[in-house]
Amino acid sequence: IAPADFPSNAILDGYMKPAVDGSTGNFTWGKPDIDGLRQFCANSIGWESEETDRVVQPVLKILESGSTQTRIESYFMKYDDNIKFAEVKSKRLKAVLDNIQTGDDVEGSNKRRRSD
Repeated sequence: IAPADFPSNAILDGYMKPAVDGSTGNFTWGKPDIDGLRQFCANSIGWESEETDRVVQPVLKILESGSTQTRIESYFMKYDDNIKFAEVKSKRLKAVLDNIQTGDDVEGSNKRRRSD
């Protein structure tokens, strides 16, 4: 059973009035302070430096590889007039869209016709 003060007013305030960074400067990624991170993990959750390294090293490899998160725009193509549209990879969906463009009866195309 939840405690009498659930949900905590501090938690509600955190959701309703989040503390956000109001700076107007551009954000840039920097290389993490590994020694500081090891010390933080040791002091706050009791991890040995080896445990911190085990968890952090795969993330650092990705960071150093230069890979970036895919932007949503990369899933869209553009016509010559810069109108964006989604790139469709599904064969079935492409067929439906082709039928719509040519004016074919999409709903009726897969129904069996009864013979009278």
